[in-house]
Parts: sequence; C-alpha cells; structure tokens
Amino acid sequence: MAQLKIPRFANTQRELIYSDFSSGLNYKDNPSLIKPSQSPEMQNVRIRDGTVGKRPGYKRLYPTSLGTGQVNGIGIYRKANGTTYRLICHSTNIYTQSGSSQPVLLKSGIANARSAFFTLNDNFFILNGVNFLVYDGSTCADVVGYIPTVLVGRSPSGAPNAGTINEKFNLLSAGFKISFSADGTSTTYALPYTSLDATTMVAVVNGVNKAETTDFTVNRTTGVVTFNVAPTTGTNNVIITAYKASLTHPEYIKNCTIATVYGGKTSATVFFSGNPNFPDQVWHSRLYGSNYSADYWPDDAWQKVPGNVAGLAHIFDLLYISHSKGHGYFSYVDGTSYPIFPYADINLEKGSDIPGSIQEVDNTVVCASSVNGVLQVLSNTTVNNRLSVNDVSVLINKAGVERQDLGLLRQANLQNAVSYNFDNYYGLCVNNVCYVWDYKSNAWLYDTNIPASCFATIDNTLCFGSNTDGLVYQFDPLTMNDDGVAINSWYTTREENAGSPTRIKVVNRLDLIAKPMNRSSVNILFLSRQSNGDITLQLQTNAFCFVNFNFSNFTFNTSFFPVLKRKRVSKRANYFQFKFSNNNLNEGMSVISLGVQFDQGSEMR
Repeated sequence: MAQLKIPRFANTQRELIYSDFSSGLNYKDNPSLIKPSQSPEMQNVRIRDGTVGKRPGYKRLYPTSLGTGQVNGIGIYRKANGTTYRLICHSTNIYTQSGSSQPVLLKSGIANARSAFFTLNDNFFILNGVNFLVYDGSTCADVVGYIPTVLVGRSPSGAPNAGTINEKFNLLSAGFKISFSADGTSTTYALPYTSLDATTMVAVVNGVNKAETTDFTVNRTTGVVTFNVAPTTGTNNVIITAYKASLTHPEYIKNCTIATVYGGKTSATVFFSGNPNFPDQVWHSRLYGSNYSADYWPDDAWQKVPGNVAGLAHIFDLLYISHSKGHGYFSYVDGTSYPIFPYADINLEKGSDIPGSIQEVDNTVVCASSVNGVLQVLSNTTVNNRLSVNDVSVLINKAGVERQDLGLLRQANLQNAVSYNFDNYYGLCVNNVCYVWDYKSNAWLYDTNIPASCFATIDNTLCFGSNTDGLVYQFDPLTMNDDGVAINSWYTTREENAGSPTRIKVVNRLDLIAKPMNRSSVNILFLSRQSNGDITLQLQTNAFCFVNFNFSNFTFNTSFFPVLKRKRVSKRANYFQFKFSNNNLNEGMSVISLGVQFDQGSEMR
C-alpha cells in the first residue's frame, strides 16, 4: 500500500510522497480510484521490492539464426548420470545445443509444429502432433510400438480353445502375437484374423525363432500359418507375430500434442491428449513386465472428459485436467492386473481453452481462458467438496470503456498464447507482449517486445524461442537491452487529487530518490487534465559500481546509498499524475520514491 503523506500546514503548502509501487496494474478501475500503489498503465518494469525498475533484458543463446520461422520447442533432457542435453525444434529439424555454441543438426524431416517433451526411464520423448520420437543422448528415432500378446492358450485350429485374452491391441503398432499350445501333430495354425498385412511374420517355437518361407508359409487372406514340421506338444510354446494395420490406430497417439507423466506409485504412465480429431479424449500408456517405456498404448486405455482438453498438470498425487468446460482430475487406483485412473470433476463453471497457458505454481495449477482470463485451481481449498477455481487476472482482463485497447482479453489469437513459471513470476505471452503475474506479491505487470513461441529454463535462467527468426534468447538481469534494442520502460501513477478534487494544486518541487546504478536515468512526465503533459524532469541517477560497469558513464559519485535528485517546477492541476520512463539503450531505471511539494489553491470555477 502506497504511503501518501499529506501534512497540514498553516499556509497552503502541502507535500505528497509516492513511496510504494508494489501493487501492479489495474486496468479495471478508473485511474483516479485505484490504490495509490497501483498503476493504470505501465510496461517493462519490475516492482517486487516496492520500487520501480526495468525488467531484465535478453541476449542470444547462440549467435546465428537457424532460419525464418518460429522455434517449435526447447527441450531439456537430464539423464540419470547427470548429463544434460538441450534440444531445439525449428522448422522440420531437431538440433542439439550446448553453452553458447551454434546448434548442431540431430534429425531432419519432422513436422514443422510445436513440440511437447517428457522424460521416462532415462529416455527423452518428443511429440508434435505428427511425429512421436525418442532420444537417448545419441540417437533420435521414431518410437517403435510394443507388440502385445493378445491371446494365449489357443489351439492350433482355434478349437476347442479359441484362446484367452491376455493383452489389448497397441494403438501405436500394427503388430500382435498369438500364443498357441501345440498338440504335437498339427502343422497348420489358424490366426483369429484374416486379410493380414504383407509385413514379414515371425514365429517362435519352443524358444527358437522360425523364419517365414524357410520354416513356415502364410496364407494372409485366410490367416493360416503352415509349418514345415509340426511343433512338439507344449503350453504356449508356439508364438506367432503377425500384422494388421486396420486393427490399430497409431494416428490416435501421434496426432496428440499434450503429454505428461503420471502414475501414483510408479510415476511411469504417460498421458496424451490434444488430438484435434478427438479433442475431448485422453489416452494413457501401460507398463508390461519391467519395461518402463512409452511404446504401449492399449486400445482400451482412454476416456472422454466433459470438454476439449487444454492441458495436463499435477496437484500433489492427482493428475489435473484443464478443459474447455471446466476442470477435473485423474487419480491412481491399483487394479487387478494394472492400475486404473478414474476421472472426477473439480469445477465445471470456468474452463481453459489455451493449451500453452498451463503451469504448476506452488502446488496449484494456473491456466487461462480466452473468456475468463487467468485462473488458479487451488489444491487446499474446497467448495461443495470440489477444488475451488479463483480468477486471478480480474484487474488486467479489460480496461473500462474509455480504453478498448487495454487488457488481456482484448488480445487477438489469445488461444495461441504460451506461458512460463520462473522466479515466482507467471507470464502469459501472445502477439509479442506478455502479461506477468508476480504471484509472490500478487501484482500484474506488462512486458513488450517479447516475441516468444515457447519458453524453457536453461541453467537457472529463463529463455524463450523466437516466433519469427529461429533464435533462442536468454534473459539476463545484467543485460539492459533486448538483443541490442533499447527497453522502452515506463510506469504511470494513479490520477491524484491529494484529497481535494475540486481545488487547484500548484506543483512547485519534485524530489526523486533512486537506487544507485552505473547507467541510469529517469524522465518524469507531468500529466494533468489541463494539459497533455510535458517533460518536467530528466535526471541521471548514476553511481559508481563495478557490477556491469561502463567507463563511458563514469561518475565520482561512489555512494551506494539512494540517490536524491531535486527539481523546481511550476505546474497547475486539480488532478495530476506522473509517468516515469526510460527508453535509452543500456540504461537502467530506478524510482524509490517521489516527493511532490505543492500549494493548494482555490476552488475550481
């Protein structure tokens, strides 16, 4: 809360002090009615400590663009042995990248689409709506589907025993196995499916591999396998692998764009969604034996939810689902043969339709909607036995009727927004601007010139992929420019009447207190209802410090205490406000407080 001190003097002299700027933006309310610590408009500033300063600038992670077009994803792959790899998806290529070196081509020929990443069993997986790939630190290749044994104990002819169901078909693979119990005399073995694919078949008899055409022949129309020599009597001792693509649907899995790992005790089940042809469905993988992989997607391991899925995240031991009609979750339950994941609704009042908005924030989930703005699903608060969903962006969703251009919900193509969670900031970015929620201080900020298509944390710094030029940029608190471009930073105070809206105030002196910085200046614009405003103060606020030192801006001011700058002015208004700004290359900006001395005049006529 800003401390507005208005001492009463015997004469007409008054003093107003702005000393807290920590409450962030408020587009919702009239600029004269917002809190003193709020701002009706600002951009490219940080206010966490109650003062005004520039946001960090950014620099290139590597020197040369990969080409035109957006970066589709930045994946960080950490192996169990501590080795870390960076993968960058751009255009139809995947690159590896380390340090500040130029990326190196790893794989080409993939779809030019946004990518999702996850790690399972020390392997790294990439999903982009067309391709499903796995990378082990050296090779990147298509995920090869597990071939399930769908029937066991089948008689050679299918009678008297047609076989017992063992595993479900794998949506990702056309292959399936039938396990027969040989009778010692039969040479023909009838598969339960006809019109088989031309893919070469394999048989294992008593643990020995048998080759098609050499050891057996196949009638693919009837599905009958004929062995040259009758297999000896045994139980499940003849296993035939065949292929029939029409029984499976790999596109159900490969067309997904949303991925996460969940699974209760094992945390080894992979959940996919975001298939545009089935937007309200979620699929999950299944373990088999001791193989922890993402290559088995049973054709019964899916379910529908009430709306189109926007994202998956975690709240403690639950798998949270954000969809267009609300929110729900999967939980983990041990089953007879394998775990099951029942679904329950959380809230069906406000949903999310922005897939790139989902972030896990302090054991809650934050998401966004093109209708309701940014929402937070609380993990420890229930309403009618459901987790509560809070609106957290009410102050920045829309401005009043006088400013139709301000507000998150006025942004075009908001469903394409991407987000980050870093250093207690949640950022939602679209159209090269970013709405930033400082959830540590519960304040909203607004950044410009952030051309982000995706975000990632690299070596404890926030990075983003460009949406136009095949570059990855890295934020750096010591960088006071955006890849060589000045950061246009400004903060506007509320419209102030100093407790007397009908009286004229004559401002005669400003006292600015700022942090000492090597290169820093503040322009102060006086705004009133009587004028469009003019520059009343242009102040350098430099002080000597070896951090980010620049000799071209050398000063003998070596104090690390706040810097005081004073200016005599003469401005008249009944309502007034101030705008602090800096658009100078490689300069910071700092405002700790502003003291305004004025004379209170007569009533307005």
